[in-house]
Amino acid sequence: MPKKKGADAKKLTLKAAKKAIHITQDGRRRLTLSNMGLTIFPKCLFKLSNVDELDLSRNLIQKLPDNIGSFTSLRWLDLHSNKLESVPESIGNLVGLTHLNLANNCLTTTGLPSSLGFLCNLKSLNLGLNQLNALPPTLERLDHLQELGLSDNLFAKLPEFVQTLRNLTKVNVTRNPFTYRHAMMDTTTYHVKVLRRSQDCGPACERFSLAM
Repeated sequence: MPKKKGADAKKLTLKAAKKAIHITQDGRRRLTLSNMGLTIFPKCLFKLSNVDELDLSRNLIQKLPDNIGSFTSLRWLDLHSNKLESVPESIGNLVGLTHLNLANNCLTTTGLPSSLGFLCNLKSLNLGLNQLNALPPTLERLDHLQELGLSDNLFAKLPEFVQTLRNLTKVNVTRNPFTYRHAMMDTTTYHVKVLRRSQDCGPACERFSLAM
């Protein structure tokens, strides 16, 4: 009987995962498992909890393990383009994270835990291409956040806390169903320094893009 297309997590052995680790230019241990057809989070990765960067993007993962927070050495986590509907509360234990990409999944507002507000060192958060219409109020604690991706969601207005984040400089909110007060061209991206002066964007806005 022919095997189904897509890799089962059992096929990803610990040996294969170790071979996928490489050292980045800045000396970090990066594990790249992108585009491998994985449908569940490989359990063998818990034996490699000392990696600094983990790329599981472009797979078919529907659920993260409840103990995802045990990867406390992670600084960079890329889960974009999977099938995730929610994120476990334990992700708040990853206080060393500086970059988190959850774009292009199936996340709803109820699937985002309040514990995301514990990621005190986060600089970049991409939540674009999901089904979100609001964010956990606890995200106002992310004082180091510089870039926030919210494009292609269901926001009728920009979350109020966005204007209070002192280091936030770029927010991508394109292709959301904003009400008249918050409406803007699809190609426009808010620049937070402008937002702090006026709720309406206007010609002073600058364009940027968050990497996918």
